[in-house]
Amino acid sequence: MEAWRLAAEGSSSWWGDLYHALGELPVPVHLSLREFPTILTVDSLLLDLQQSLADYLRAGIMVSERLPLLRTRTLAARSSDLADLCTKRTYLSLRSDRLRNAMTRLHVSDHPLAIEELRRCTPPIPRVRRICRFCKKRWAVEDECHVLIECMGDAVQARRATFWVEATALLPRLPAMAHSRPTPAVLDMLLSREKTLIPLAEFVADMFDLCDEVPCFIIDNDEALLALAP
Repeated sequence: MEAWRLAAEGSSSWWGDLYHALGELPVPVHLSLREFPTILTVDSLLLDLQQSLADYLRAGIMVSERLPLLRTRTLAARSSDLADLCTKRTYLSLRSDRLRNAMTRLHVSDHPLAIEELRRCTPPIPRVRRICRFCKKRWAVEDECHVLIECMGDAVQARRATFWVEATALLPRLPAMAHSRPTPAVLDMLLSREKTLIPLAEFVADMFDLCDEVPCFIIDNDEALLALAP
């Protein structure tokens, strides 16, 4: 192949361009200029390229504080392969646009909860002051786990109770499965149960709608935070 020969000799060619492009990826991929390319070496290169992308995605997810649900999903992947990392999730097959969008927004942290909404302020409000608008407890940062599992605000409790009734009717052992688990583990367990996916998605969508109706709770300073009920 003329392009390979030119690159091996140090001359300009598209094979040389490919060599440099692969080497400059966030997770570099080595392309040998010493060995003549064969079907086997090209296939191996494609696998290396897939793994480079998988490693890059995995690293980005794992260091991001904004993606707790994707981080949990990534840790639970069967392997570090791209196919396992990017496996299509059941919620993407929900027929309802509203429910599918709500679950997607939840997983990628593109939602109206204060943990994200107040991060986008100028300047961003510190995480410790992104307090739940529904219960307004000093310790209650309004994130995914708090709103869906912990919050004792009246409107949230009422909607969560409806979810548990509907979900338990579909999977009677669900409350026992959730018992004594820490909050993040309960949410992870619920997200992984296909049988109760629809009532969970309805709960999530309803909570996002409720967030649109109730403004974020703004804490101006640390003194105001300390004045809240514990």
